[in-house]
Formats: sequence, C-alpha cells, structure tokens
Amino acid sequence: LVSPFFCMQTLRVKAGLAKKHQLFRATSASKVVAHLSLQPLWDLLGISHGSSYWESSDHWSLYDSLEPVTEVDVFISHSWSCPSWIKALAVCHYLNLDLAILSACLATLLSVSLLVFTAGSFSGVAQLSQGLLFSCLICWPVVSFLIPYLFGHTAFVRKSFW
Repeated sequence: LVSPFFCMQTLRVKAGLAKKHQLFRATSASKVVAHLSLQPLWDLLGISHGSSYWESSDHWSLYDSLEPVTEVDVFISHSWSCPSWIKALAVCHYLNLDLAILSACLATLLSVSLLVFTAGSFSGVAQLSQGLLFSCLICWPVVSFLIPYLFGHTAFVRKSFW
C-alpha cells in the first residue's frame, strides 16, 4: 500500500522538474476557442489530429510558440468525450456570460428609451409597427447578447489557459 504522503511528494518533485525545464506552457482564450471551434470543420474535411499529428514538427513548433509559465488562470481538461464545439461554448460561457448579459440589458434599455422617445409616450409605443417592435425589443438584444458571448474574450479577457 502506497501512502498519500509519498504520492504527493512524488508529484511535487515531478512538478518542480517541469517548472525547472519550463515545460508548463500557456495560451490565450482566443487561441483556445479558435482551436476548439475549428475542430468540427477539421472533422468534416477529414483532417485528422491523431497520433501522427503529435509526432509531427507542427505540434512541436506550436508548443515552442507558447509562453512558459509557472501558473495559469484556467485549466482545460484533456478529456475529449464531448464534441469540441461544446467545449468551445463552455469556455465562452465561463469567460463571457457576464459581459453578454450586461450588453443585452443595455441594448434593451437603449431600445426601450429610443422607442418611447420616438413615439412620445409608452402608449404611443403600442401604436408602432410589430416589425419595428420585434426588431428593437427581440432581435437587437439577442444579437447584442450573442456577439459578446461568442467573441468577448478576444477584446476583454486576459486569462492564460493550460
């Protein structure tokens, strides 16, 4: 039977060696989401990233291009039991949900304010066309939610991923 103390000590030694040799590398949120988002396209085109990819020089040039770090903000599991697009959405959700909600709320408030200003009163808004109301109160807030939700990390998030 192996003691937990021995296991932790072994892990600390190995982690120390990895730090010493700068084996820990990190990347940005934009690169992670872009890679995860392109995986379904690679699958559709029949481009494989199997064992031959990991043995190729492309893999090592990618690894060498990453920044050596001693700590990271977010760790992404190496499990690929779910499709990559779901993993990409999970990263977007983790990083961008608050920004997307704020953006949609501001867009809704702006739409309502402009409609009331244009119509002259709340009762006047009811007289506006259904198409205009649908565009201003449904479409605009949804679009203003989706854009930051899917792409907000490219402009505002500065987290490193492992």
